[in-house]
Amino acid sequence: PALYRELKKLDLLEHLAELEAFGYTVLPPEKVGSTEQLEATREVVLRIASERKGCTTAELEDVYSDGQELLRFVLWDDPIFEKLVLTPPALGLIQWLVGTDCILSLCNAWVKGKGESRTAIHTDWAQFDMPTMAVEAYGANFNYLLTDYTKEDGGLSFVPGSHRWRRLPSSEESEYWADNAQAVEAAAGSMVIWGDHTWHGSYPK
Repeated sequence: PALYRELKKLDLLEHLAELEAFGYTVLPPEKVGSTEQLEATREVVLRIASERKGCTTAELEDVYSDGQELLRFVLWDDPIFEKLVLTPPALGLIQWLVGTDCILSLCNAWVKGKGESRTAIHTDWAQFDMPTMAVEAYGANFNYLLTDYTKEDGGLSFVPGSHRWRRLPSSEESEYWADNAQAVEAAAGSMVIWGDHTWHGSYPK
C-alpha cells in the first residue's frame, strides 16, 4: 500500500496499468529529468564509447557503421549514472515489479549504428532451472533514451501482453515477431520500463 500511494503521488498509475496490461511502459521526458541531464548523459556515453574504442567521438559513426554494442559496467565511469538509476518514477515502477528490496544488477550503455544489426525477440529471464516462469518478475529493466526512438531508427520493440505467457519465445515465434512487434515511438529523455517476462527486441536502423 505504501508503494502504491507513492506511485499515485508521482502520477504513475497509468504507467502501472500499462505494466500490468502490456508488460512495458514508457515514461515521458517530463517525468524523468531535465534537458540538461539528457544532454550531459549523451555526452558521457559518447565519451565512454570513444575511450573504449580508442577513437574520437566523430569517428564513432564509422566504428558502428553496421553494428551495435552494450558497453558494460558504465556505472563506475561517471557519477551521472548514479543519479539515473535512482530516478524516482523509474525506481518506483521497478520496485513494483520486483520488490522494494531490489538490487542493481547491471548498468550498461547501448550504442547503435546504422545498418541491419538488430536485437532478436527474447526475454531477459535467466532462471533456466525453472520449467516455466514464476508469476512475479525476477528482474526488471529501464532504458533511458538518449535519442528519439522510432521503428525506422532502430528503437526497441515489444510484444504486448507477452509477459502473461510466462515462457521463452520459440525460434519460430522470435522470427515472426521480429517484424511484427510494437515499436517504441518516444522522444529522447524518455524511459522505457519492463519486467524480465516481456518479449522484446529491436528494429534495424
